[in-house]
Amino acid sequence: MNLDLFKQELISKTANRFSWDDDSREDVAVLITEFRSRRYGGVPIGLRVTFDNEGSLFVTFEFSRVACSREILTLVNYFNKNVLFFKAYVDKRLCVEQVVPSCESIEGACAQVIEAISFVQSDRCAEYLCPLTEITEA
Repeated sequence: MNLDLFKQELISKTANRFSWDDDSREDVAVLITEFRSRRYGGVPIGLRVTFDNEGSLFVTFEFSRVACSREILTLVNYFNKNVLFFKAYVDKRLCVEQVVPSCESIEGACAQVIEAISFVQSDRCAEYLCPLTEITEA
């Protein structure tokens, strides 16, 4: 896959919403940005998009810091059980990630990123994610 073309396409398709930082390496495109959503209390949400030469795509949303506890793990498990194609986990921060093992095209990869952003802000996702974000540190 042409990683430079992927970056150009994604930046072009999202220019009205995001300002991206490029943290790419030779064999992997990495674009990082931050946005706020009233749905999740208006706190900054980090967004990392990773796309490699093989067509693997990782779309990772990073929320506030969180201390691992039984309550957090119960809510993470509840999210993971009810939201297909996305997985929540705790790695100092609450993270929600979508992995697409093999994108067929650059256009498809860009569309997948845009769909992931929309889904994380949807009512369906918020039903399971809001309880988690409400107990994270600001």
